[in-house]
Amino acid sequence: MTDTSLESVFESTCADLRTAGLESTHITNLVAARLVIERVGDSENLGWWDSLVLGPTGRDRLEEVAETTHVRARIDLAQKVGRKVESDRLPDDTVSLFSFGPRYESRIEAALDEIDTDVDLTFEALESVSLSTASLEKGWTDPLIDALDGHAAKIDLPAAEANNVLRLEGGREFTEADVEDSVSELLTVFLQAYGQGIAEVYIPYYSLTAGMEAVSE
Repeated sequence: MTDTSLESVFESTCADLRTAGLESTHITNLVAARLVIERVGDSENLGWWDSLVLGPTGRDRLEEVAETTHVRARIDLAQKVGRKVESDRLPDDTVSLFSFGPRYESRIEAALDEIDTDVDLTFEALESVSLSTASLEKGWTDPLIDALDGHAAKIDLPAAEANNVLRLEGGREFTEADVEDSVSELLTVFLQAYGQGIAEVYIPYYSLTAGMEAVSE
């Protein structure tokens, strides 16, 4: 493994995002965690997905085609990679690491729209990550959880179902409003579950329900 710990990579990525203009702690933590997980699972590391977007090669390619927006483009593409892998395995209407429901995802997009295009970030710490399945053990995301500002308690994880998905807490459901009130809790548990995967990715989720907030007046 690289000499830089994943905790340091996460903290450095949070600092990079704040430098770029993100202000919300919850959104900064969530986007940074997504980027770290995407990098750990990419083609240069654990090989969970076919992606090089957060490595040096991905940066060089995006700088060629999106010179002034390559920072935002890397973030967007990295999130799309994780979201695609999750959506291919999960049922409809779920909350997962790369998809916090339409309402909160809209808030994330609005925050990312404020990124300063003049800031030249290379995400050096993310690019430095070099891992193999032999270099990790279950629970490898625990340092990331400890680094979260205001992380929540971990839970007892269920056994994996088909396609290595984890239906958390007996099918507990969240509304869009619940998600907004539970960002730290959700991020903590999702990172905990992702930390069970090494040779294969494990994908945790909760059900997303319309709840009473969808009832018309």
